[in-house]
Amino acid sequence: MSRSTDVNSLVVLAALLLVHTIGPQTIIVLPALTQGYVEYRGASEGFAGLAASVEAWGISIAALCMMYLITRMSWRLLMRGALLAMMFANGLSLFDLNDTLLFVSRFVAGFGGGIIVAVSYAMIGQTERTQRNFGLAIALVLIYGAVAFPLLSFLYKIWGLQGAFGFFACFACFGLPFVKLLPDHGEALTEKPESSAEAVNAGRMEALLASSCMLIYFIGVMGAWSYFYRFGIHSGISEESVGYALSLSQFAGIAGAFAVVVLERTLRPSVGAILGILGGAATIGFLLLPQSLVSFMVLGFAFQFVWNFTHPLLLSLLAAFDPSGRIIAYGTGMQFLGMALGPSLAALLVRDDGLGLVALTSAVCTGASALAVVAALRFYRQLNHDH
Repeated sequence: MSRSTDVNSLVVLAALLLVHTIGPQTIIVLPALTQGYVEYRGASEGFAGLAASVEAWGISIAALCMMYLITRMSWRLLMRGALLAMMFANGLSLFDLNDTLLFVSRFVAGFGGGIIVAVSYAMIGQTERTQRNFGLAIALVLIYGAVAFPLLSFLYKIWGLQGAFGFFACFACFGLPFVKLLPDHGEALTEKPESSAEAVNAGRMEALLASSCMLIYFIGVMGAWSYFYRFGIHSGISEESVGYALSLSQFAGIAGAFAVVVLERTLRPSVGAILGILGGAATIGFLLLPQSLVSFMVLGFAFQFVWNFTHPLLLSLLAAFDPSGRIIAYGTGMQFLGMALGPSLAALLVRDDGLGLVALTSAVCTGASALAVVAALRFYRQLNHDH
């Protein structure tokens, strides 16, 4: 990394966590954005899900590109370019665009966000207390969400969907002055040549299994999350009550991320991740049932807690599999690929009679990711035992 920048210093870490928060700013409030497309653009639920998925695809493709570019370009240049792209795309979305131009602008906004998150993950991977800092990064994103959910509801009432896009553009602009504090390049993600064909094949299998955990998990989680707002509406709960419940649920997510920080030295990431995955699958499964406001709030709290408890533990497992950061780079790409596929798949599963198929498929995918975790752990332990 840059010789003049200490990524473990408080100032650099604070700047890093702030800029990282800007990357997924729309993904974390995806249910509110989906609701905005339906309520204030007059779009169908299927169109709203596709619009959300286009942005998620932008993030995913950017993260996949960063698997190659992150060691070949200036980190600061990547960050500045990404923030400017997000400003431009969200500013363009303020206008009354046709569907095609809206999709293009949302893709560009997502692409910028994907660059920011991928580079931020690489930077966090260079810190001494990786598990703690991943937990802090996710907690800060959720604190943003707790503020953004009610803020978007307020902005919708005044300016409609344009209020949300204006806020996203301003937040991206706010991050620009902090880029100069970040490290300018890194070396940890550079792949080292393997000593034999057997080692190359073993490394590829390890990367495949580890990446599969992130892909399958996020297909399930994001499929449910993209329609979480609509689950409440379909149960007869008012828009304001759903927004209020999801806003409060952010605090449960913060608690989940902070639980990882607090338990940093005592919690086994493998055990915690598997329990979190199964808990998330069960929570999504309960969305198949009609909900009252109280039960919907309980499910929202449980979903946010286990999701944000599990995510940093999965990232920590990837870092443990390969300290060089190679696998965590692949896992990050697969995470965002899952984030893109989840809403896309969910949009295809919407039926006139409700969202039951969305909930069922999301629950199955989320639970199945536990099998990928177990397979990756067994392969990793066997590989290390053989050596």
